[in-house]
Parts: sequence; C-alpha cells; structure tokens
Amino acid sequence: TQSAQAYNQALGNLSDLITPVTVSKNCQQTHGVCAQCDCHVFHQYTLRILNGKRDALAKHLQEKGIPFGIYYPIPLHKQKAYTDERYDENHFTVTNQLVNEVLSLPMHSELDTEQIQYITQTIIDFLQSWVLTEAQKNIVAATEAFVQEQLRGAEGGHDWFHVRRVYLLSQ
Repeated sequence: TQSAQAYNQALGNLSDLITPVTVSKNCQQTHGVCAQCDCHVFHQYTLRILNGKRDALAKHLQEKGIPFGIYYPIPLHKQKAYTDERYDENHFTVTNQLVNEVLSLPMHSELDTEQIQYITQTIIDFLQSWVLTEAQKNIVAATEAFVQEQLRGAEGGHDWFHVRRVYLLSQ
C-alpha cells in the first residue's frame, strides 16, 4: 500500500496518466481504493496511459531496465474461446480502449523508495519529453491497428478479477 501511495503521489497529477482512483473517506465505497489505510493489497499497480503513449512508454521503461506488465492485451471477446458472432464491436468500446492504454508498474514487498523514485521520475521525464508530429501520430495509430489485427484470434487465458479491475479503472 505504501508503494501505491508513493506512485499516486508522484504520478497523480500528470495529464497523460490516470492512476487508480482513491477515496479519502470510507474505504468501503465501491468506486476507488482508500488512500488512508491498507485495505487494498495492490498486487498490481495499473495505470492508464492516454493519447497513444502507452507502447512508447513501455519501450522506454524496457530500455531503462524497469519491468512492467501489459496484462491481457487481447480482450475476452476477441479470444478464440469466447468468439461469438453475436458480439458487436460497438458493445466493447471501453474494453477496446483500455486494451491500448493500461500498463502495470512493479509492485512487490521489496520495492524501496529509491526504486519507486527511479520508476516515477523515468515516467515523468518520458511524458514531459513526448512530442509527436502528425506523421508520428499516424504511424502510432497504424502500428496499434496492426498489433490488434495480429492479436485477433490469438488464444489466451482469462482472469475475472482483472476484468473487474479494468472495468473499475474505466469508471
């Protein structure tokens, strides 16, 4: 929980990120995680990276030796086991958006203050230096579309807890 609070404090005011929602009162609320107690274990700390920057940030983190996770890059409705002709892509707009935005940062009991500072400063520096030309934006969009096309039909597992967490992040 302390690591999550440190992440929230360092990253919470960046315009291109959405951190997990926290509430300051009543940790029994259904939307958000209590900011004052340890009622949430944060086995994952998942951000939403906006404006098409997620994959570039992931590459940057990798170059800096910072582990991260992009869990469940294939939404359930596109996994082979759940393929159904009755599905309409228009019914999955939030899911399809989150698949391209979420990224999880390191979260474990041995994470220390120095590591959190390095991770958060790396993210802050990246976002502050990010400037895309229109041509670069088109390349990012084309790359994301290509990756999604390649992933379509790929098999993968499912984790209902993750589905719920992604849903809560979208609220």
